[in-house]
Amino acid sequence: MKQQWKDLNRKRKWLIVAGLSILIIVGGMSAYLLMIYQKVHHTVSGELFEPVTAIDSQESKHKMKLDKPLNFLLLGIDEREADAGRPDTIIVMNIDPKQEKMHLISIPRDTMAWIPGHGSYDKINHSYTFGGVDMTINTVEELLDIELDYYATMNMAGLKQMVDAVGGVQVINEFPFVQGGFDYPKGPQRLSGEQALAYVRMRDQDPKGDIGRNHRQREVVEGLMAQGMSLHAVANLDGIFNVLAEHMETNLTLDELRTLAVHYRSGLEDINMYQIEGKDSYVNDIYYLQVSPEEIAKVNRMISKQEL
Repeated sequence: MKQQWKDLNRKRKWLIVAGLSILIIVGGMSAYLLMIYQKVHHTVSGELFEPVTAIDSQESKHKMKLDKPLNFLLLGIDEREADAGRPDTIIVMNIDPKQEKMHLISIPRDTMAWIPGHGSYDKINHSYTFGGVDMTINTVEELLDIELDYYATMNMAGLKQMVDAVGGVQVINEFPFVQGGFDYPKGPQRLSGEQALAYVRMRDQDPKGDIGRNHRQREVVEGLMAQGMSLHAVANLDGIFNVLAEHMETNLTLDELRTLAVHYRSGLEDINMYQIEGKDSYVNDIYYLQVSPEEIAKVNRMISKQEL
């Protein structure tokens, strides 16, 4: 994994700096291309930008000016007709430009967490249904005892369209299965947007459950990262920006994206991915992942002290 990243052209690595999951590639690509295509100014400053009250934007700007480590919350939202939807993907991305490191911490959606503002323990992804991005930010900060600086969200329809916009993604499937009307044989294969969406949603047939699904989500995102640097993606800028405008929200401003592009790309020299681990449990016949204080402390050290 690390060698693959190091072999990429350094000038083009910025394409992935602001997004890892569904969101990393999107944010990163937009930041890089903003320096070339000024026409996206309206997209970023108008349609993408969505501030939140849970984050102190002035403090985040100050940290960025000093090239300090930054924490991003990346959410892949499965939208529903009956409610606001829930995050299928929850990732904390930590970038430290001085140590030239990036950590991507995946939080399973069924993790039991205290939901500030709601006054109860529940699955961490329910925080979004209860109170939107602000409540999810507060919940993640409470769980991991960290301070988040920025966020980005993308809905699952955006994932499908982004995969098609960059020309599909390459994955290596671990075992054969059928999902959403598609056959997925074992081994390497190229997926369209619709195939990728079904691929990342499959859970019931996987003996690893959510852990296996989270692995496929990261795999598709890695494919997006690589394909986002292709000539096909560059030739389809209009399509990519249309997906961004329709399906993504972030509190990053145009100037902050430019600063990231210039000062934080060194964090891509060493990328570490980690999924929070826990114990399966049932409360009132409802499944939860119980995460120990020791595991939380371990993840906090990864983010706060850049240890893995």
